[in-house]
Formats: sequence, structure tokens, C-alpha cells
Amino acid sequence: MPVHVLVPRKSKSPIPDAVAHASHFAFKEKPFLRIADGVFVACPELCFVQLACDLPFHELIKVGSALCGTFVVDSSCPNGLAKRAPITTARRIEAFIRRNPGIRGAKAARRAVKCLAENAASPPEAFLWTVMSLAQRYGGYGIPGLELNRRIAPSKKAQRLARRKTLVPDIVHASSRLSLEYDSNSEHLTPDQISRDASKRLALEADGFKVITVTLKQLSSSDEMRGVAEQSCKRMGRRFQIQSKNFRVQHRLLYACGWSLRAYRCDGFSEDDTERKA
Repeated sequence: MPVHVLVPRKSKSPIPDAVAHASHFAFKEKPFLRIADGVFVACPELCFVQLACDLPFHELIKVGSALCGTFVVDSSCPNGLAKRAPITTARRIEAFIRRNPGIRGAKAARRAVKCLAENAASPPEAFLWTVMSLAQRYGGYGIPGLELNRRIAPSKKAQRLARRKTLVPDIVHASSRLSLEYDSNSEHLTPDQISRDASKRLALEADGFKVITVTLKQLSSSDEMRGVAEQSCKRMGRRFQIQSKNFRVQHRLLYACGWSLRAYRCDGFSEDDTERKA
């Protein structure tokens, strides 16, 4: 993968084997971060806007959701993921675009940033939220109010079952007491992780939550996920109905994009699909 550098005028790249990009745009504030003496990189918000110049809509959402997620691709980890704080948020990206309205890519970025999955703990978890929440005109089921990894306070009984004082459902709709739990492939889990997931689901059910488990196989199937969406709407007291004429085409594009970050990883990265939480 070549190194891309930004230069103030069209010229030969100052770095061997690097691709130079000329820009005369007068950036507001400081969109570059210093990582070494004389070496700067674009801030995450600028990266997102730059990617908006070239990536298709659904791919841009996937990458933006990774920037706003709590995971990082790390080939040294058994499941290919490590845990970290989000390096940006949708709000920060929107603020950057407002401060730099004339920057190339701003229009596409402004459209996509409203659709990002924030606080996802893995790529498939972000995809699950996107399939369920993205507006129907973009290929999702348009179910509102779903939150990723929101910490909730369970009852005393649920705390005893879970052996912890708070619970973090993968995706929750609090008012209807609905929880969507992504069930990773068991071969990627430790016995402790399996036990914690099981006790969390028991605790949620003890507090009156409807827990819908979504497996990797289900997530990979458009037909299976339609069933999950129907169950979710029933729990929420909503009528399930596809109203957008663009849904079918956009839904196919969404699934063609998928959740894999393979194109953005370094050589040697594990072939595991990085579906498990860090």
C-alpha cells in the first residue's frame, strides 16, 4: 500500500515511492497531527472527508463507523481486534465539515456522517446496527432509537445473575426493553467470554428484556435479518413495512459492502472475520 502525501503545489513527491496530492485549500484550525519530527498525518475527521471523495456511500459508512468504534484492527490479537477508545465521533466530523465547508468531499461526507454506527465493538456489530437502523432509502430497515453498547443499570436480581453492577447490551432499544446480542463464533471465544455473555443475557431477560440473538450466519443472510427486523418491530409496537422504492437496490449494495475491513489491513492480518468484540 503506497504512502500518500499532501503538498501545497503540484510537484514530484518528496518521499520515494509515495503518491503526492496537491491542495490549495486553506484549512481551518489544525487538521494535521504531528507523529514525528517533520511528519504529520491527517486528523480522523479530515481522513473521513478525504475518503468521501472516492469511496461509495456504504463503504464510507463502514469506514466511518470503524473510526467511531471501540476496536482497532490488530493482527497480534487472537481474534484480530484490540480495544481502544473511539478516535473520533460523528459530532466531531460534522463540526470539522462546518468549519471547512468548501473542502473537496464535504458534500458526500455530510450525507454519510449522519448514518455512522458509533461505539461499535467490532465490525460485524457495526454492520448489524447499520442493517437495522439505516434509513430504508439507503438499504437498512430504518428502525429508530437503537443504541450501541449503552451501559444500563440492572435490578439487584439481574446484578446477581450477571455478577456485575452494570450491563452493556450490544444494541438496545431501552423504552421497549429490546436487546440485540451479536453471537460470535464460539471458536473465537474464551470460556470466560462465553460465561459472561450467557450471564448477561440471563440478567437482561430477568429484567424483562426481549433478547434477540443474532449469529454470524444470520447476519450474513438478508432474509434472516429481515426476520430479526420483524421481531424487533413487533417488540417495539411498530408496523414492519418497507416503504422506500430504493430499498431493494440499496439493500443489495449494503450487503455487497459487508463488514470486512480486509482492504484496510496490513499484510499478514488474520483471516478471522474480526467479528468478536475486543
